[in-house]
Amino acid sequence: MYKRYVDVIMLNDKQGEIRPLYLRWEDKTYKIEKYELIGPRNSHVGGVGVLYVCEIHGKSRHLYYEKKNRWFVESTQP
Repeated sequence: MYKRYVDVIMLNDKQGEIRPLYLRWEDKTYKIEKYELIGPRNSHVGGVGVLYVCEIHGKSRHLYYEKKNRWFVESTQP
């Protein structure tokens, strides 16, 4: 598995909650249909971040938010 950095369109609400809305991967934008905030976790591909389990086109993806204000997903592609 690989660590792939992605662009994320998110809402940072007035309570300070971060809500991922869209994920941009390889020039395509995907709507995040549902998500569950899991909390700080180690990734299987290396690194640590706040884990969001997201549903995109009916499939579950692990999306991480790093302290460096970057997002990454665990991918089977380099």
